[in-house]
Amino acid sequence: MAHYGLGASSNDARTTTVLVGPRVTVGLAGIHLFAHGLVGAAHSYSVGGPLSYSKTPLAGDVGGGVDFHLLPFFAWRVVGDYITTTDSPSNANHYRFGTGLVFRF
Repeated sequence: MAHYGLGASSNDARTTTVLVGPRVTVGLAGIHLFAHGLVGAAHSYSVGGPLSYSKTPLAGDVGGGVDFHLLPFFAWRVVGDYITTTDSPSNANHYRFGTGLVFRF
């Protein structure tokens, strides 16, 4: 699940994605490479302004990343995704990049 928007104004579009699907992981020497293909929904909405709307089209995501082992149960993750939707009031295709601490158990 992810939530993003185009700006701080209440007139700007906001989108929440809920995606599920398989992930393939290959690990060697404390580094894990992974790739995933996800499908789900992307709810876009805008409140206020002359062009208020609310839509929930089908969404897809293709991406992958790498986990670097730090300590037992902890890794640092770098990930990138390409997200597309079937219908959206704004640009339907987005790139998403992220990084952060991962707890593995």
